[in-house]
Amino acid sequence: IQGSAVPVSKTWYFSEGRVGNGVNEFLTLDNPDLTHNCSVSIKYLYTVDGSAPTSKTLSVFIPPSTRVSQSVNTDLSIQPGQAPAASVSTIITVDTKSTPNCIGIVAERPMYFSNQIKGGSDVLGATQTGQTYYFADVPTGNGFSSYLTILNPGANTATVKASYYASGQKVTSQSVPVAGGTRGTIFPGDARLPPHVGAIVTSDQPIVVERPDYFSNVNAGNAGFVSGATCIVGAPALSNDWLFAEGYTGSGFQENLVITNEDTTANVPASVTIKLEYQDGMTQSFSNLTVNPASQLTWNVNQNARPGGLAAEVASTGAKII
Repeated sequence: IQGSAVPVSKTWYFSEGRVGNGVNEFLTLDNPDLTHNCSVSIKYLYTVDGSAPTSKTLSVFIPPSTRVSQSVNTDLSIQPGQAPAASVSTIITVDTKSTPNCIGIVAERPMYFSNQIKGGSDVLGATQTGQTYYFADVPTGNGFSSYLTILNPGANTATVKASYYASGQKVTSQSVPVAGGTRGTIFPGDARLPPHVGAIVTSDQPIVVERPDYFSNVNAGNAGFVSGATCIVGAPALSNDWLFAEGYTGSGFQENLVITNEDTTANVPASVTIKLEYQDGMTQSFSNLTVNPASQLTWNVNQNARPGGLAAEVASTGAKII
């Protein structure tokens, strides 16, 4: 694929990142154009544990049709086994002066860790900032630790508020100021929340928000007891239609769909239909699933689907969902 059909961007944001204390972070940068070079600027906004926030900027050259893996640990001179560690946010921008014909790149952030929990996560970066982000699930129950990591790329301090919803009500909220050009973190575990909540994060300044969570020896149904991590960039808007290309319910796998009604404007139940699509063209639909306002539904795909690979569509009427 080349030209305007390529899903690229000239700016990428990552609010989450960590180097040291057993954590290895990379940036994978792909230039899919078959002809033109891309030079990008990588700006790290980071805080070494116990120190003041600081930054570092460097340039990376990406030839045509090439992927580059950038070690954040090496760039910040903090190796995986080193302490103290550092929390990192990253802004990647195409240098349009040196490479004016670069139409953009694709950027992801894989992280690997071998401290108390061994595993990894990978996130496709955000391509724009926003002032509202939605999360269907923030787990803080037994065995889970979740965080809301915030990148404020602007000049002004952002006042950021996380509001949590479960069982038909707003449970509580947390607020934090994030200075311009820094990364901040909200710790949902400090709020004594129910085991699973939905969250809406709002800010008076443009920001980017991710939700990393770590889990240790939790019961994952068909997958048994598992440990690891996940991470996701917040959704900038609710929707009546969500599509999932990936899914698997075979031996040793557990798939769930977590659906949350955070439509505070409508404040009505969401009537949800789940459509499963299989590789052989067969489909299954499950309708009349109700998600009340400020509530979650965790739908066990394994209990309803054929074993194997599948895609899913989750649609709603009434309220919009995440």
